Amino acid sequence: MELLNINGTIVAVLLNFLILLWILNRYLYKPVLGILEGRKQQVESTVADAEKKLVESQQLKGELEKKLAAARSEAQNIVDEALKTSERIRQELTAEGRNEANAIRERAIAEVSRIKDAARKELKSDTVDLAILAAGKLLKRSVDEAGNRKYVEEVLNELKL
Repeated sequence: MELLNINGTIVAVLLNFLILLWILNRYLYKPVLGILEGRKQQVESTVADAEKKLVESQQLKGELEKKLAAARSEAQNIVDEALKTSERIRQELTAEGRNEANAIRERAIAEVSRIKDAARKELKSDTVDLAILAAGKLLKRSVDEAGNRKYVEEVLNELKL
């Protein structure tokens, strides 16, 4: 029966142990567990924010890549349009220059033709005058100038002068 006989020291140790557990639980474990739980929530919140920002940055990256592709496409379209416009202007200026050159050449040909015709008429008139003068000197008499002029002109027309 001595086993059932509880020694006062054992009861005191057991009581001290229970009091120590209660004090540790109340003043140490609960605050430490509270701090650990707060830290856990803070870490989870930070991870969630990081994941959210990662998703947002990936979306932003996709949008920026689309905008960059659109800007490149627009820039290429502008370059292509500028090339087409410059080619069209070059063709217009070339055609305009060709037309102007043709017009100048036509005017020059017409002027040369006009001068040539005037020179032929003057040469014909001078030739008629010389022929009449020569015939008058040969015949040593005065010739009817109007009749002789008409006759000499007919002869020259036959000769195609």
